[in-house]
Amino acid sequence: MLFLVLFSLFTVSDVLGLALILGSFFILIPGLFIFRQSLFWFLAWNYLALSVEFLVCNLLVGYFSFGFIMSSERLDSFHIRFNGKNYSAWEFQFQLFVKGKELWGHINGSNPAPNDVDALSKWEIMDARVMSWILSSIEPHLILNLRPYKTAATMWNYLNKVYNQDNTARRFQLEYEMANFTQGSLSIEEYFSGFQNLWANYLDIVYANVPAAALSAVQAVHETSKKDQFLMKLRSDFETARSNLMNRHPVPSLDACLSELLREE
Repeated sequence: MLFLVLFSLFTVSDVLGLALILGSFFILIPGLFIFRQSLFWFLAWNYLALSVEFLVCNLLVGYFSFGFIMSSERLDSFHIRFNGKNYSAWEFQFQLFVKGKELWGHINGSNPAPNDVDALSKWEIMDARVMSWILSSIEPHLILNLRPYKTAATMWNYLNKVYNQDNTARRFQLEYEMANFTQGSLSIEEYFSGFQNLWANYLDIVYANVPAAALSAVQAVHETSKKDQFLMKLRSDFETARSNLMNRHPVPSLDACLSELLREE
């Protein structure tokens, strides 16, 4: 157990470096006995043995480093895969992911392709990485639609243009779903999650056309309406908790209401 704790304090390179030093010690001792009559053969023995040992250690470092990098990339998986109907949720997730990698400029155009040949080669590698993230986060049947597009920005713009439908029909559909969405047999957490998702998609459409000067006032109105609808559509089990919350002055925020309802549940 103590060995495992000590081992965890060092990197793979540290451990292999220590092994190289210890290995060198155990190589020198046999060499002294075997070639004690000849300095030349003693030096040749040590040179050959140390070269082999150094090569093996480098191969091991490369192997473990590659494994670590690959395992890190696997951690960068997408929990939401775009299927053609969940653009808003997928866009939110993908934008955070790419910004975390400091490559959002390849999407929004703030980091265009440079003219210098060497710089362009490096830029294309980074852009290909972003394109691979797009392809790995969408359903297979959508991938062929992106074949004509050769940069991350053009891929992104195509998906945004086709699937980010900020139009009257989409808004009407969301309003219909919101009006008919109730808790039913869902838990409080499941109900809140579905409720929030509908409202997030709806507000993305509504706020797109609201002037910046009026945005805060519109948001305040929607927050009140959103909270009221959430409480009104709870099932009858929570009638007492709902009445207590709505009769307070002022009525608690939506997050505070959720917290109390989770405790009640």
